[in-house]
Amino acid sequence: MTGTVLVTGGSRGVGAATARLLAGRGNDVVIGYRADEQAAAAVTAACRASGVRAVAVAADLAVEADVVRLFDTAVAELGPVTGVVANAGGAPSRQRLEDMTPARIDEVLSLNLRAALPRPRPASRRSSSAWPRRSCPTGSG
Repeated sequence: MTGTVLVTGGSRGVGAATARLLAGRGNDVVIGYRADEQAAAAVTAACRASGVRAVAVAADLAVEADVVRLFDTAVAELGPVTGVVANAGGAPSRQRLEDMTPARIDEVLSLNLRAALPRPRPASRRSSSAWPRRSCPTGSG
């Protein structure tokens, strides 16, 4: 089955490889990325070279407005999103737990928990026919 798949953290590493694989299998791909526009553009170009449509969208998945914009842009550019690969995540700074402030712990938890579930709130505001029915958290960070 092919469709339009949104890959969070799609500009590098596992996310980029997943986006390329999906494109190679005939899926249109939305590359969600946080900061590296150049890397996201390279992955988007590689996906398009496979003969599919692809678009890159900058979004911080810890910010709900960015998640809403990510999904809105995906639908506007490529049509209904039929799958999500929840690959984004990480540690904003490498610190020992005992050295982290409560605010830093909240930031890391927010990033990783929200990044793994990028669709529930935005999806609840829209028709279920226009939003993903499948998601695949990769567990990579």
